[in-house]
Formats: sequence, structure tokens, C-alpha cells
Amino acid sequence: RLKTIERLIPGKKAVILKNAGEEKSLKQDELGIKVTKLDPVSDDVHEAMLKKGTLAKQQRSCLYHRIAECRRFVFETPFTRTGRAHARSTAEQFLRRTVCTVAERFPMSEKLQPIVDEEHVELEPIEAATKAIRNKVRDLTLKAFPLEGQAKLKTLYQVLAGAVNPQVHGGVTEVAEAFLKNSVIASYKREHVEQLQDVLIRFMDIAKKALRVARKALEHRPATADRSGKDAVAASEEEAKDMEFQNVLEKGFDALKKKMKQYFESAKTYIQRESLPEIAEGDKLAAEPSSVDKNKGNPIHAGIVEPVANHRRIASDTTVLEL
Repeated sequence: RLKTIERLIPGKKAVILKNAGEEKSLKQDELGIKVTKLDPVSDDVHEAMLKKGTLAKQQRSCLYHRIAECRRFVFETPFTRTGRAHARSTAEQFLRRTVCTVAERFPMSEKLQPIVDEEHVELEPIEAATKAIRNKVRDLTLKAFPLEGQAKLKTLYQVLAGAVNPQVHGGVTEVAEAFLKNSVIASYKREHVEQLQDVLIRFMDIAKKALRVARKALEHRPATADRSGKDAVAASEEEAKDMEFQNVLEKGFDALKKKMKQYFESAKTYIQRESLPEIAEGDKLAAEPSSVDKNKGNPIHAGIVEPVANHRRIASDTTVLEL
């Protein structure tokens, strides 16, 4: 592929750029190429297939229908204001989303296509963190409730291990500490705080459900008595290890829930305080929660925050899950 590119641009030698900033050291006869993973923009795919009348709702789980007929692709680049790619703190980590549009829809006979349009969107640290947690929610949902078949215990454990451990780097506690702490929450917009609170609540809810799925899978394993010899011994040892790991995960989730409670309380207080002018203008809006979905984005419903007397909550418009 590099030789093909060199033939298209005579007099230039193709050089793969592996790290940020290497393009500054390129010589005049060198052509810098940065290889980046692209993801298809799902909305563009679904719109194209629906126009053709070929995309039924149940077909969206098919890999082909998720990536075919697409001409818009997205990639993300982390950056900081200081010039470094990765920040030392979650509160300083920005994210740049680039959407590239090519001339024709893939798949097609030509492997290379010119980019005819680019869109750049820079996400603030709190927005980038919200997106990262939303990705965790999506991943946990797909592992615990796959579109086809039953959940696989091993893969589910891998995702849970990096999700419910309060000490994991870049986890929900680190995000909450960076943006929902009483001393810093006032420096962020209310809508951003509300979006982050909503996605964190959904994360806690799906993590609890995923742990239940894992325990149910353990309890419904084939009995070791049906096996004989070494197979029975190995199966018994594996079952004991998995049960021990399950207990560790559940204890970690309980500790995580206790830690997150203070941040949800802080976010709830801040959102209520910032919403006071809206409540004064329209008492009907604050009279009671929406009848459409009273539990939506509600920390009380997720079992994280205890009910408070005379508490009035403003309903959120965010979606339940983005899959």
C-alpha cells in the first residue's frame, strides 16, 4: 500500500508517523502518513440503508448492516492545552472528534478514496469523560445482554473487572472526583453536570445488572458431579475461583456505590440550585416529575441515593442507552 502511495506522488518517500509531533521532523522528500483507526458513523449507515428499504430493525445487529453503505467515518484524538496528547488529570483531558466524508460509499472496488469534507468538534474534559463512561455503559450492556445467545462469563468478567473496581485508573470514581466534587462542580455548566450525572447513574445500574447476570451464569453451570476424573477436579477448581472472583467484584461494587453517593448528592444539589430560576417561572414544571418516565436518570431508582423528603426533581431528556 505504501508503494502504491509513493507511485501516486512521485519524488516522495512514504514514512509512517507513529507519534504525535513527528511530522515536524520530516524532510522535504518525505511524505508523512499517519495510520488511524476509523469507525463508521452509524447514523449515516442506518439512514442510507433505510432509504434503500433494506434495513429492518432486527437486521441492525448484523455486522454488514452496521458498516456497509457508509461514507462518513470518525476518529478521536486526545489532546491538552499544554500540547501533550494525554493529561495527568481527567479534568485536563480534551478530546477532538474528526468526522471524515469520502466521495463514494464503502464497500466499493477502490480501496482508497479522497476525503471531500471534514468536521472537527472539540469536547471539553467533562464532555469527554461523559462520552467515555457512555462507552463503558454500551460495552457492559452488550457483554451482559448480547444481541445473540447468552452472556459469556469470561468476557463479562473482563469488562466488569475494569468497571466496578473503585481504584481503576480512569474509572467512574476518578471522573466523579474531577467534576462532581463540591469544590469544583460550580465551574461547569449545568447541562454538562446533568449529562454526566445521568450517564454515571446508568453505569451503576447496568453494572449491578451485569453482576446479577454473572452470578446467575455461575449458579446455572453444569454440575461437576456429571464429570469424572481430572475433568471434575479442574471444573471444581475453576468454579471455586470464579465464585471467589464474583464475590470480590460484588464487594468492589458495594464500595463503589458508597463512594459515588456523595458525588450524586453534590450533583443533585447543584442542579437544583441552578434550576431555581426555571422553577420560579414555571411552577407546573417543578410540581412533579414527568409522568412519561419518573425513574429516568433518577439516583433513587438506581439504589444509590436515599429518597429525600419534599424533594422535587426536574426530568431529564437524555436517552436511556445509546447502542
